[in-house]
Amino acid sequence: MQAFTFINAFEIPEGQEEVFRKEWPEVVERLRYAEGLLSVRLYEADSEVEEHLLRVPGISARLRERPDSKASFRFIVVAEWASVAHYEAVVRSPSQGKPLLSFPSHPAYYHIVSEYTGPHV
Repeated sequence: MQAFTFINAFEIPEGQEEVFRKEWPEVVERLRYAEGLLSVRLYEADSEVEEHLLRVPGISARLRERPDSKASFRFIVVAEWASVAHYEAVVRSPSQGKPLLSFPSHPAYYHIVSEYTGPHV
């Protein structure tokens, strides 16, 4: 079975960002030795970049359509797994009795269709 990418967007209520950040190291520790996990990254929407883009003609109109002109999902997790079987083994593990994070999430599963890494990679 081929490798796949797991992307999970999290809904974080206003003012709960620090709680989410504090939970993240525990998630990494629980996944650290998971067989088949190739990488896991936590991304946070960059509020400075968003504020800058609000002043750019053409881009600002689309950003202003968002509630409070902010990203819908403040945090996104992107994980690469060697196979679906590896991922399922971790998810179904008895040690995973509680959710990895205590916030509502919107997971999706992807595989690479096309890739461009640029001339310097």
